Amino acid sequence: MIDEEKMKGIAEKAVSYFNKQLNTNYSFEDRLQLIPLLQGDKVKQFEEICKKYAPHRLQEDYTSENYFTDVNAEVLYGDEVFVILYLPEMELDDDEWFHVMLHELSHIFCYQNEFKGKDFFNLYCKNEDVEGRENYIIGYAIWREFIAELIARCIHPMDIPYSLGMIKDYIWDLQNDIGVGMEDSKYTFSRLLVSVFMSKQFGSYSEWDKIERSLRRSKLFSDGTYYMLLKRIFEKIKNQHEKIWEIDETMIFDIGNLYSQIIVNKYIND
Repeated sequence: MIDEEKMKGIAEKAVSYFNKQLNTNYSFEDRLQLIPLLQGDKVKQFEEICKKYAPHRLQEDYTSENYFTDVNAEVLYGDEVFVILYLPEMELDDDEWFHVMLHELSHIFCYQNEFKGKDFFNLYCKNEDVEGRENYIIGYAIWREFIAELIARCIHPMDIPYSLGMIKDYIWDLQNDIGVGMEDSKYTFSRLLVSVFMSKQFGSYSEWDKIERSLRRSKLFSDGTYYMLLKRIFEKIKNQHEKIWEIDETMIFDIGNLYSQIIVNKYIND
C-alpha cells in the first residue's frame, strides 16, 4: 500500500514529465486534484467526492460489486477541476504508479483535445436521439482506453521491443476474454489493440498491406474482422500522426460496429 505523500511525489513527477512531453501545463496547484479512495466504505467516499467535484457521476451504478476493484485509478471530470482518484492498496511499484498517472493524464488531455473542444460523450453517447448510439458508446469506450494507454506507452515505454510472435499466447488469451457476457470485454479489447500497435511490426512498416501480411503470418486472428478494425485505426493514426488523439464520429462508429461484428461472429462460431 502506498502512502499519500509518496503518491503525491510520484504524481507531481508524472505531471512534470507529461507537460514536457506534450507541451501542456497541468498542475496540482491549478485544475488537478489527487484523491485516494481509502480502505473502508469506498461508496460513501466516492459519493462525497462526486458531490463536491462531479455530481453527474452519481448517476452511474457505482454501488456494483467490482466498481472499485477493477482499476488502479480513474479521472472525474468536473466543471472546475479534474480529479484523479486512485486505490492506494493496489500492489504497484513506483514506476507502475508513475505510468498509471501518465495514463490518467492522457485521458484528461484527450478529453480536452480530441473533438474540437466539444464533449463527444455527451453529444453522441448520452444523447438518446442519436442514430446508432450503441455503436458510439462501444466505440468510444474502446478508443478512449486504447488511446490513453498508447500515449502513455509512447512517452514512457514499459516493455522491451517485441514482435507479435513473442506475444501470440497473450493475444490469444485476451481474445478468450472478449465476447458476449464477458466482464470488461471492451476494456480487454482495448488492451489487445495497444499490445498489437506497440509491436515491432507496427513500428517498422508504414503501409497497411505489409502490416497485414505480417499479422496473418503470425496467425493471431481467425476472424477477418479484426484486420478491418486494425486497418481502420492504423489509417486514422497514420493520417493524423501529429495529433493521434483527435477523433471524428465516423471513426468511433466504425470501431463500435466492427467490434460488435467480432462479438457476434465469436458467439456464432463458439
